[in-house]
Amino acid sequence: ATFLTSVSSYEGGCGFEDVIIFGGTIAPFWHDLESNGIVYDHYNSAICVYNYKGAKVIDAYHPNQRKIKWELYADSIIDECI
Repeated sequence: ATFLTSVSSYEGGCGFEDVIIFGGTIAPFWHDLESNGIVYDHYNSAICVYNYKGAKVIDAYHPNQRKIKWELYADSIIDECI
């Protein structure tokens, strides 16, 4: 299954399709996303944010990362989700 198939299986169901968070794992899905219309939105202190078919896609570092202070990392993701 592709990323698109996986996400579309949730549509109309539980609402998970509104925000999609990749924790250092977007690379394997990038071609699928890019060829289907992902659009860069902005960079927010520690994460890169995209729009994809009405969903907010967050490209964050892996949760075990040590480049950014944990508080900034977590707050950046939370701020984008609320």
